[in-house]
Amino acid sequence: MQHYGAALVDAYGVLVDNSGPLAGAAEFIARLRDSGRQVRLVTNDASRLEHTIAARLGRFGIEMHADEVVSSGSLLESYFDDHGLSGATTMVLGPPDSLAYVRRAGGQIAPLATDTRCDVVAVCDEDGYPFLPTVDDVATAVIAMVEAGAAPRLVLPNPDLLYPKSAGGYGFTSGAAALLIEAAIGRRLPGCTLSFEELGKPEPALFARAAASVDGATAIAVGDQLETDIASACRAGLDTVLVTTGVSRWPKTNNDDGPIPTVVADSLI
Repeated sequence: MQHYGAALVDAYGVLVDNSGPLAGAAEFIARLRDSGRQVRLVTNDASRLEHTIAARLGRFGIEMHADEVVSSGSLLESYFDDHGLSGATTMVLGPPDSLAYVRRAGGQIAPLATDTRCDVVAVCDEDGYPFLPTVDDVATAVIAMVEAGAAPRLVLPNPDLLYPKSAGGYGFTSGAAALLIEAAIGRRLPGCTLSFEELGKPEPALFARAAASVDGATAIAVGDQLETDIASACRAGLDTVLVTTGVSRWPKTNNDDGPIPTVVADSLI
């Protein structure tokens, strides 16, 4: 860290998993702050508002302020602005904070039902609704809209497929739900190109926004997933640390041309 004035840190798999804080997380953030470095939490989480995320980390002894959190849910505001979606009726898959992100962006919440006709479908999280029945209903509604010639916009703030639930345990998240809906559309409507627009990592917008907020300091990104965290940070022009306490391992077991981290660490300790 001697070469960097700021750290842009992922949450799940780096600082926490679903069961609580990871070893060394609170100490790592404290050391960064004690050395005068700026910290930003850069997370694909679209299920919690910024103050909710900061409060949860605080309960784990990890000091984080709401204005230091850059979440994929916050990208919905610019998405709705860029596409003229103020007032757009939106089916939202996620808990109450996901709905709050959509309302903050100017969307109006539509029912998660087979007969719903809406402007936007936003898959924000895998939680907050009965998973399979809801995915069934939303896929059915989208197919009906496409067949009627009125396809909605499909938006995916959090493209993650997996997240670390606990040590050695993993769970599907919103990217998996979106894949199911896309697969259903493709099977029913061969040749249909309707797909989800990804906002969060691996797109570069989250890290670019975080890097722009650190007053010109040279920043390094810290994440646990090659396909999202490291890929996103590389696309934003940042050096990276892959911490292997989450989803990805190193060295890679395949021979693709995916992103290569600047540094690999076994943990934050």
